[in-house]
Amino acid sequence: MNELSPSKRNRAIVGNYQSLREDLARLSPDRSVPLILIKENVCRLLEARLREDGFNVLNSGRVIYFPNI
Repeated sequence: MNELSPSKRNRAIVGNYQSLREDLARLSPDRSVPLILIKENVCRLLEARLREDGFNVLNSGRVIYFPNI
């Protein structure tokens, strides 16, 4: 299995933020659809950015951990 290190995963998430933002804006042009971020690093890396860009993020600083099965 070819897993990415945590730092590479974080860089990929941040590096693809523009594309995510564009996709979300297409799905909800007025940015009112509530979003819930799941996975600790996604919450930490993207919540503030999405809020600053006007998206309705419901986490309010709370991290939702993704179950690792």
